[in-house]
Amino acid sequence: MALTPMDIHNKEFSKGFRGYKETEVDDFLDEVVREFESHIKQTASLQEQLEKAQEELERYRNIEDTLNRTMVVAQKTADEVRENARREAELIVREAEQRAKEIILSAERKVEDSRRALEESVRQASLFRAKLRGMLRAQMDALEDDTLPEEQTAPSVPTGGAPSEAGGGDSASDEGLGAQGDE
Repeated sequence: MALTPMDIHNKEFSKGFRGYKETEVDDFLDEVVREFESHIKQTASLQEQLEKAQEELERYRNIEDTLNRTMVVAQKTADEVRENARREAELIVREAEQRAKEIILSAERKVEDSRRALEESVRQASLFRAKLRGMLRAQMDALEDDTLPEEQTAPSVPTGGAPSEAGGGDSASDEGLGAQGDE
């Protein structure tokens, strides 16, 4: 059983023939009671401080656990963000490469179309020149065939439009001029 200050204070000693002086014993017991009460108060205070310190320690442990979990979550989040950024960068690069290939193919098609159009234009120009040469030759041949020997020695017709007196306005020469103009 635990001894309390009240137990010490209320303790009665039996009286003997040659016992201790009662006042000295009472004074000493009073001093023991005071010391004992002081130690009890100090122990209670220390116990209270210990409980507060334990509560504080528990709170800090909870904060530490929370911080550790937060750091783990932050690390996972950072890893996920980094991985997502890497994937997104790869996707952007693939899309850019695909777009570049499409642009290159489109440009190559345009170049090929332009080359074909140029070749067609050159071919058409050659055909046109050949047809024009053919027409000019045909016209030249027609001009040479229509020219009569007497027309070569006849004086030329003035540009005024009236037949000259020397040509006499004969109908054969008028028909020859008309034939040349029609062809």
